[in-house]
Amino acid sequence: MALTACPECGHQVSDQATSCPNCGYPLGEAPTSDDFAADRSDNDITGSGRFSHEPAWRRVTIHWDPIGDSVAISDADRSMLGVTGVQELIVNGDGSGSYELQRTRGHVKPIQFTPDSDAEFRRAVPAMGAGAAIDRSSAFNADSIAVPPAELGIRFTRTVAGFVFGTAAAFGIAALLYLAAGDDYPVYLDDPIVGAELYPTAAAADGAYGFGALLLIISVVLFLVWFYKAYKAAAALGPSGTKWSPGWSIGGWFIPFANLVIPKLVMNEIDRVSHPLHGEPPIGGEWTDRPRLLISDLWWAAWIAGNIATGVETSLAQSSSGGMIAVWAALGAGLMAAAGVLLGFTVLTIGRRFDDPDSV
Repeated sequence: MALTACPECGHQVSDQATSCPNCGYPLGEAPTSDDFAADRSDNDITGSGRFSHEPAWRRVTIHWDPIGDSVAISDADRSMLGVTGVQELIVNGDGSGSYELQRTRGHVKPIQFTPDSDAEFRRAVPAMGAGAAIDRSSAFNADSIAVPPAELGIRFTRTVAGFVFGTAAAFGIAALLYLAAGDDYPVYLDDPIVGAELYPTAAAADGAYGFGALLLIISVVLFLVWFYKAYKAAAALGPSGTKWSPGWSIGGWFIPFANLVIPKLVMNEIDRVSHPLHGEPPIGGEWTDRPRLLISDLWWAAWIAGNIATGVETSLAQSSSGGMIAVWAALGAGLMAAAGVLLGFTVLTIGRRFDDPDSV
């Protein structure tokens, strides 16, 4: 018995071994099409794949047809590389279970592929005929796979949080002024122009609330951009089993009644997928077991309650019911302030997970 170097990893192995004990590379005669077909009747290799130009990973299947000597790579909805002769398929590996698949002819974007079973994929590739083995002579080139950045940009995250905190501060000041105005506030509402001189505290309360509303418009626009980017960053981590998409991070806010639920469900997915305990992408389905941020749940509860309180205050003001108007106005503004603080910290926490996970 003599030792020889494995052509795949260079590890010293016996010349009588059928595979390398270090990397699993088949030794001796390469597996044939008949070997592979007999060993695996359906000839399918499953894993996670991602187009070079798309952020999201998806579950994909490599189906090899030994009779037609062709390979099809597809997900549940459509073919990714289409059916191609195996002699056209290039497979480059990076040594850690990630591979680049591409055709040698035609305008086809490469696919980054992570098989469920690395050993099975390594064994199958020679049988498919895609070269003598996984090609590392042109080693896996990370630059050829345009991996979208998982980070959101810490400056942008802080800018969004800053406007949200500023909005919360304006609403918080308004809430205190509404309480200070008390019974003067409904009298002020009867004639705000004259009342501004007679009841300056009530006028200041409305002024602070109006400034908060202006900041809220700016904050909403910035937050929606951040929300969209956050979902795309989450999708780049390769979660499986998600129910929403980046478009829902914006569209979900504009559907009556459904907007009481959908935005929070989208935030829940971003929150869980971005959890710092996940490993390298694709993370698969493990994100579903992660807990949600408590501040995120409290944000949504305060946001819903604040809108309800504001609606009650508006209704009382329109009916000139007096009495409790200032109380409901203070409650609505106070809840909106609380929602802003909680959302600001939620944005910062999730933003740091993408940009600097070691700090979380």
